[in-house]
Amino acid sequence: MSKYETAFDTVARCCSDAKYGIYRKEITNELDILYELVKKETARNVVVSFVTYETDSNNNLFTRTIDTYHCPNCGELLGYAKVLCNEPDDYFEVKYIEHCQQCGQKLNWNK
Repeated sequence: MSKYETAFDTVARCCSDAKYGIYRKEITNELDILYELVKKETARNVVVSFVTYETDSNNNLFTRTIDTYHCPNCGELLGYAKVLCNEPDDYFEVKYIEHCQQCGQKLNWNK
């Protein structure tokens, strides 16, 4: 559990234990907003998909596979890499960013 999850759980427990009466709806709404932040700051595994295709180069048929990497929260394409190619230099480097640039989700590149 991250420090953000721990802090959120503590605040949520204190608020639920307290008698905050007329502020119940406001506090509940604010806790929902804070929980969104906690979820985005908790690293989630990047989604990996594989696409296989054939290409013709000088009358030679090559089968290639591309790994595509997507944000687990919003689906944004984070990068791709060609693998299992017939030519050893035919690949692209993936930029391992810490957060999705589209939605801000913290990313875990380890599986």
